Amino acid sequence: MDSTNQFTIKLDSAGFHTFIVEGSYQNGCTSTFDTVSVFVNPLPQIKAHTVDSLNICAGNSVLLLPSGGVSYTWQHDPTAKDSISVSPTKSTTYYVMGTDENGCKNIDSVFVYVTPTFELPTLIQLCEGETITIGDTLSSDLNAVYEWLPTKYKTPFIEVSKSGVYTVKVNVENCEFERSVEVQMKEKPIIELVTDTVLCFEASAEERFERTLNHDLSSVITNYDSSATYLYVWTNENEQIIGTKPNLEINEGGNYRLRVVARYGNNCEATDSVLVTELCQPRIFIPEAFTPNNDNLNDYFEVFGKHAIDFEMQIFDRWGQVMYQINTANIEDLSQEDFWDGTYKGQQVPTGAYVWIIRYSSPIDNTAKQTQKTGSFMIIR
Repeated sequence: MDSTNQFTIKLDSAGFHTFIVEGSYQNGCTSTFDTVSVFVNPLPQIKAHTVDSLNICAGNSVLLLPSGGVSYTWQHDPTAKDSISVSPTKSTTYYVMGTDENGCKNIDSVFVYVTPTFELPTLIQLCEGETITIGDTLSSDLNAVYEWLPTKYKTPFIEVSKSGVYTVKVNVENCEFERSVEVQMKEKPIIELVTDTVLCFEASAEERFERTLNHDLSSVITNYDSSATYLYVWTNENEQIIGTKPNLEINEGGNYRLRVVARYGNNCEATDSVLVTELCQPRIFIPEAFTPNNDNLNDYFEVFGKHAIDFEMQIFDRWGQVMYQINTANIEDLSQEDFWDGTYKGQQVPTGAYVWIIRYSSPIDNTAKQTQKTGSFMIIR
């Protein structure tokens, strides 16, 4: 007993308990005795439900009915007064505290086992030509039974390569559930790209046929789908990325490859390529006059050009007499001194009009057919 003349006794069993207390005095007087009887109420036999555990199918609910008390408090729902209806998505233990008419409390629990299920995605998008395995498997101990519609397969998984809605019915532990998934087969992009072509990158005669021109390679997706996002990747012969738009501006020949990716839930891609051969049709500039007066300015009837092979040129006077002629395999091999200086047999010819005829072939054409052109020019002194 402490200085307050109080003491605490823990009683672990129900029923009557008698306690005797003896009091003594400091002066040696005779001690006195007293007794007290305490009745301990038994703890209530609380039951969370009629059974300790039960099974339910996924998506179903069960009413838990406690007993053994006059009021109850559920851990999962403190506002509930007595019974509660539960619909767990997974197996769960529910705890309840019951109070009897004496105010004594006790706790019990019930285990609610939820039969396992599985989920499927709502939508799967594939590229044409692809296959996918869909489904899921439950524990082999459950002995689940499967049926797929519309295929009638009886397996946990099926392979799919066509568009459609696929539904599986599953029977497991006397529970049934269905899951469905829509499979969409998406077309790969169909690229309409210019066919292999020959392009010239040289400017006009005024710029002396300098290589300064650019050209566009354009592409079109003929089966364009607005629900997709398209990625364009142009690469050159060295597999370097040189463009990311539908069209590509180029300034030289080569083998250009376009990869197009249509982005849905997955990526569907296609590739195409175009070979650009860098060739120009014959390009020839012929002056309208020249001044052969030995001042080092315009002293030759100089014809310049590119890409003309088997080149021939003849110059005639007004009476049809051949004044000068040139023959060469390639016009680009000619230098200024190869052209007419305005003399015939060592003598300067008179001023006036003269006629020229040129013949040449193209390196692009598959035949050796020559082109012939005629014109006139003036000698001025």
